[in-house]
Amino acid sequence: MSGVLDELAAAAAGVLVSSMGSDDWEERARPAFVHIYALAMSEDVGPVLEGHRSELSSGELSARDAARIWRSKIREAFKKEGGHRQ
Repeated sequence: MSGVLDELAAAAAGVLVSSMGSDDWEERARPAFVHIYALAMSEDVGPVLEGHRSELSSGELSARDAARIWRSKIREAFKKEGGHRQ
């Protein structure tokens, strides 16, 4: 199952990072992700997302590195949420 979680987390992270540059970021993508992540982790990741978005646009952070960071965070949230349901 961990391979499936890794792939799912990687896909979600890729979508998240690519949406940071879209016109829908502020209105749709950011609020949806912040809400979903908070349900699992009880943590407001809004400021972290904005920091990464800023670093991506300035070139301080690569899309690959941002995706790697968020893949890890998303996988952790999946694992934690899965533990609540068992």
